[in-house]
Amino acid sequence: MKRTTSLSILAVALLLLGALPAAAQSASGDFTFVFANAATSITFDVRQQASRTSGGMAFSGSTTLNDGEAVGVTTPAGPQSMAIKVDFDCLVVSGNRAAMSGVITQASIPSYVGRRGLLTVEDNGNNASEPDRFTWGLFQVPERRWVATDAERTYDEGAGMSWYASDAERSDDRPVLVSRFEAGDCRGYSLTTQSLTDLLQGAGDIQVRP
Repeated sequence: MKRTTSLSILAVALLLLGALPAAAQSASGDFTFVFANAATSITFDVRQQASRTSGGMAFSGSTTLNDGEAVGVTTPAGPQSMAIKVDFDCLVVSGNRAAMSGVITQASIPSYVGRRGLLTVEDNGNNASEPDRFTWGLFQVPERRWVATDAERTYDEGAGMSWYASDAERSDDRPVLVSRFEAGDCRGYSLTTQSLTDLLQGAGDIQVRP
């Protein structure tokens, strides 16, 4: 009887453990750096559990704004003072590195609302013996005017997939990978090859929890 009771308790414990949510991947940090002779700060906190990403980033300081040929945008190129808020919808963690991205929901320059912000960080402990690292950027979401599909298939995911494109008439044309992810989407970034900038000692701290 005692053995049966012990087995029952063990079974209930295993069921409870199985019902617990999987450990969440997360990243957070608060640091400052100098860009164009101006103090700039980034504060972020993001978490992913199952398929849901939540969190955001606040940026305040100087950055380079280059709108290229954006229609109706008159923001001058070059370093500008700016404050933005990004709501993250994507987080990718690999080892001590994390990339996160999302939509700009607030901006001191209104034309940047609706664009995407991307932040990549590297956690090297207490930022003393080896510095933490980071890079970030703003991206204009391009307007897609075409969708690649297979004409012989009734249903084709088309641009919802990734594919290789090359010139079929040239044997020396190296195929190029075309990704379904837009610029500024952290899922389309390679964390292993991304070049990052050192965070100065005492300028803050970055934490990545895989």
